[in-house]
Amino acid sequence: MEEVILRLRWRLILIIVFVLLFILAPTLARWYTDWLWFGELGYRRVFWIPLLSRIGVTLVTPFGPLGLDYAYGFDKRPPGWQLHFKFGQGF
Repeated sequence: MEEVILRLRWRLILIIVFVLLFILAPTLARWYTDWLWFGELGYRRVFWIPLLSRIGVTLVTPFGPLGLDYAYGFDKRPPGWQLHFKFGQGF
């Protein structure tokens, strides 16, 4: 019984590692490439502002994408944090 649990634990660990690799690695590679490009142009701050000024989650459902986003509104007067709800494709 202990042997089966140990095998299942290792399989679960391997699945988690592969999922993280296939999801996280391309995203990190894209961010790193953008970071290098903005740095080469001398606009590294432009890279960090959108990345650090929002957080959100989007789920794909049969009705369309549902999203919840908490972002800093730079274009609002006065600027500040706002919660946004998104239903469907944004244009």
